[in-house]
Amino acid sequence: MESISIFSIMAGNFFQKNSSRFLTAFKQLDQYLSEQLRGSLVSNHFYEKVDAWYDLGYLSRKQFYDLLQFGKLRNAIVHESLGNETIAEPTTAVVKRIEQLKTEICRPKKLHELFAKSVITADINGCVDDVLAILWKHKISQLPILDGNEIVNVLNTNTIAWWTAATKPDSIPKSGIKEVLSYSYHQNNFKILSQDTDLPVAVQLFRQSYSRINKGWFMDAILITKNGENEMPLLGIIVLEDLVDYLI
Repeated sequence: MESISIFSIMAGNFFQKNSSRFLTAFKQLDQYLSEQLRGSLVSNHFYEKVDAWYDLGYLSRKQFYDLLQFGKLRNAIVHESLGNETIAEPTTAVVKRIEQLKTEICRPKKLHELFAKSVITADINGCVDDVLAILWKHKISQLPILDGNEIVNVLNTNTIAWWTAATKPDSIPKSGIKEVLSYSYHQNNFKILSQDTDLPVAVQLFRQSYSRINKGWFMDAILITKNGENEMPLLGIIVLEDLVDYLI
């Protein structure tokens, strides 16, 4: 993981603007986390707030580690000095990064802001050759399956492989999607969420699918619709690789 150089060790007032900007952003972040986590923490330490916010699904691993580093830098700026002068001054890159984090964290994004896209689908009455062509062309491994305007399942490449191994069909291309879906190891392994859902809800659903429901197997996908109903049009899709930095 790429690290951020957080210290520029210099005395004097030339870099005071950087330290002032850093502390302003840090204070706003700290205050926001305190307000959101009020009453749920044993102490008021910044690292505990960051840890709790990550556990709730609001932070990526990169954001988590940067905030922990910035907590150390804040302590150095505030508590370490040469006389009346600060000895630990943040670089301009660090100031920009913490201001970016403040913006990102103090306004959690909705799913449609992150994952809105045209979603490729297939009809349940289609054939396997249709699915294989779609998967190959678009380099995807999960494909929502529709019955008319209703979302009925998500077909993944593992299910196709299991079906092929189990049945050894005479004609793979002409076999039906419905038959293939019956060999899914985890049936209906997807969720549908509203476009206005906060990102952490999706993160927690993926975490729970691995640890509680599927016992070592993440859900196939989260599908996004306007109101979180089983309806068309599909406005977006979230798969494991989209959230890997929030899950590992």
